[in-house]
Amino acid sequence: PGSIRILERSAAVLRKVSISGGGRCNVTHSPVQALADTYPRGAELVARLHQRHGPLDTVRWFEAHGVQLKTEADGRLFPRSDSSACVVGCLLRTAESLGVALSTGTHVAGVEVVDAADGDPRRFRLALE
Repeated sequence: PGSIRILERSAAVLRKVSISGGGRCNVTHSPVQALADTYPRGAELVARLHQRHGPLDTVRWFEAHGVQLKTEADGRLFPRSDSSACVVGCLLRTAESLGVALSTGTHVAGVEVVDAADGDPRRFRLALE
């Protein structure tokens, strides 16, 4: 089995998550059509993704991991705490429990597919700065 490493260019992982939604972290949106309307250039992709992993799946996952969510009048879902810190903490704890390695201050300058003897196309080499 392979290992997973998240490479983050900045000094802190999930920085954009921590500032999203004005620091409250808009976790998902319901209903799906309203979300697709928000992203007209990506409406088809959003609809396909939500058919496979919809807002209800997201709500269930976060609540199973201890983050209670609330729905606002416009359909956006935020943590009940109104703080992105609980979302960031949940994601970091989950990554740690799964053995995901985090590397900050790492810039990926290039990706090269590596021919493997067994023909596995999932092998690659990263050029890091």
